[in-house]
Amino acid sequence: MSLETDITHKLLATTRLLERTWDEVFARFGIGLRAYEILVDIAAGLDTTTQLADLTQSTPASITHKTKLMEDLGYLARRVDPADKRVWHFSLTERGRALLETVQRVNAAALDQLYGEFSTEQKQHVASFLDALAAHLSQVPQHRDAIAAWLDDFFSGGDGRA
Repeated sequence: MSLETDITHKLLATTRLLERTWDEVFARFGIGLRAYEILVDIAAGLDTTTQLADLTQSTPASITHKTKLMEDLGYLARRVDPADKRVWHFSLTERGRALLETVQRVNAAALDQLYGEFSTEQKQHVASFLDALAAHLSQVPQHRDAIAAWLDDFFSGGDGRA
């Protein structure tokens, strides 16, 4: 197994562990990690399904499902855009703001505990690596033709460096 394959496998496994852990933490409040992310994003000013889907790399259908559940729980309010009836705008309700404040305190304490055994230098190194990796990966959607060409070259016996 190459080092790159090992890194990718470990990143994916760690992501699943983080999601599972945070889902357990947030379950006490009737939400999961994805719902928490949506609440944070709405509080930051993103308020449409499309904006939320783009930021979270999710589908509009998934965002619609999550926002509907949170609306049913009384955490979100939605209103139709007067200029375009297909667009919904979301906002936190008072109950949603109170939940978010509590959950953010719990999240901060849990993160302190989770990362407490690591030095600032270790955390900065990992953060820098992840920032660089994310910046590189964010270019993938804009280069679908190049990826297809690379795969064609790879499978036709080339070295994949096209």
